[in-house]
Amino acid sequence: MRRGASLWVLCAVLLAAVWAGIGATIASTHRAAASERAALAASTAKGFSEYVGLHVLIVDRILLNLRETYPRSGTVPAHEVLRLELGQMGPMLLQVSVADASGAMVASSLPLQPAVSIADRPHFQAFVGNPLDRLHFSQPVIGRVSKKMSLQLVRPLLGPGGELRGVLVASIDPLQLQQYFGSLDAFADGGAVTIVGRTDGVVRARFTGKDITWGQSMAGGAGWPSISVRRAGHLDMTGLDGVRRTFGYHQSADYPLAVLVSWPAPAWWELGPGLVTSCVVALAFSVLAVRQTWLLVRRDRESRRVIARLEAARAREDEANRMQASFLASVSHELRTPLNSILGFSELIGEVALDEDTRRYAGQIHRSGKHLHVLVNTMLDMARIDAGRMAVESEPVEVTGLIAALVDVHRVVADRKGLGMTVSFDLPPGSLLETRTDRTKFTQVVSNVLDNAVKFTVQGGVWITGLLEGDTLLLRVVDTGPGIAPQRLATVFDRFAGEGSADREGSGLGLPMSRELMHLLGGTITIHSDPGQGTQIEIRLPRVQRVAHNPPP
Repeated sequence: MRRGASLWVLCAVLLAAVWAGIGATIASTHRAAASERAALAASTAKGFSEYVGLHVLIVDRILLNLRETYPRSGTVPAHEVLRLELGQMGPMLLQVSVADASGAMVASSLPLQPAVSIADRPHFQAFVGNPLDRLHFSQPVIGRVSKKMSLQLVRPLLGPGGELRGVLVASIDPLQLQQYFGSLDAFADGGAVTIVGRTDGVVRARFTGKDITWGQSMAGGAGWPSISVRRAGHLDMTGLDGVRRTFGYHQSADYPLAVLVSWPAPAWWELGPGLVTSCVVALAFSVLAVRQTWLLVRRDRESRRVIARLEAARAREDEANRMQASFLASVSHELRTPLNSILGFSELIGEVALDEDTRRYAGQIHRSGKHLHVLVNTMLDMARIDAGRMAVESEPVEVTGLIAALVDVHRVVADRKGLGMTVSFDLPPGSLLETRTDRTKFTQVVSNVLDNAVKFTVQGGVWITGLLEGDTLLLRVVDTGPGIAPQRLATVFDRFAGEGSADREGSGLGLPMSRELMHLLGGTITIHSDPGQGTQIEIRLPRVQRVAHNPPP
């Protein structure tokens, strides 16, 4: 072969290698950029979700406090007092007001104009005919007192019989949220932040660097099933503006809201304006080396920027988690004192009341107070666990007797419902099971599991069996209740996810608390369930031994 032909062949091979290398670099960089953008969107959505949820939680606390004080005072605290109570979040609060059952405004933190009514507003109509005690998060409206665009957080005022006596409304400035998101570069490169209702898929507010829109429905979108079912994640889909976007989403743990952060999906030609030119002129090795170096430097710069954003988002997330834990602990401590008074006085009223109605009402108050007291204690325990301050106090425990005693306690309710309830241990005659563990925490776990089994079982029964596997006690609690759907089963140990069947929700803290306690005791708790087939919960307690039982003569 002539030398010239050899050089052409070598040149062709070199060019083929150059183009193959450039093509591989384009594909790799595009995948990395897409992956980094998806991770950034998901992390930012989680931080923003915690931020929005915390603000809603604090404003909701104001509404709950006002619901206690307004029936006595008939007034709303002055606006500056409420803003001072919110501290740095004060500018976000535009107004707190009260409307009666007809929708007429009767009190406000701002000067109230005569004959102002919100009877036609969607956030008032949401409670007409459906007066359930809940927090409603509305779309933006123009306030008739504040004269500003605002998001409405609404709580109902209910009478003794559950009838609607009015609503409490807190107006939030969406421009403050837009300013906050913008300060964290959420709108850079065409970014958008959307707050959407998890149950209905309706957009409460969609923020961009230019405007705020609302009212669109995402329920029919291709990605909505994932967003509505999964707590967090990321996906690529067409946004409300018709642009293909990379979405990160995270659901609020406390309220039926989800926060979505999105950026337009990157295209390969957006990775570098000189990439096409470099492909044309990359005939010499030096030019190729320069172009590859430029791409690597650009990629490194982009990676550093993304890493910095991720670290900032993680820091915001950690701060939001710390503030949330501190707030829950503070509120729980503040609730204990009035709860003790409610429990004491309701019990006293029930004892001294002369008529049956008063005693019944007092008993209802006492039972509700006890339920709330248990919930407050559970929240405090969660806060202690999160802070690493939950101590385990080991002591000798006779496990078989303890479980039998707990079953006897819950058998009273089972008998009242006509349910069978049995307990058995696979042990030789004259044997007992003993261990050293925290009696109080293990009792709380078993009692919570038994309570759920009896509460959610309508007919049939509950069976408790114990089996010693090596030095581990396997305790099974099987019921004939309605079972749990697979999508609910996946989140049954998540806090505030709710327990039980769809029509009988719990606080969402019992099973998560039980798992945390069993982790502290060195054990585990697992659940198996099929809709319509019942539920089986398995509790494994380590360091259990069988001992001979010598009953007294």
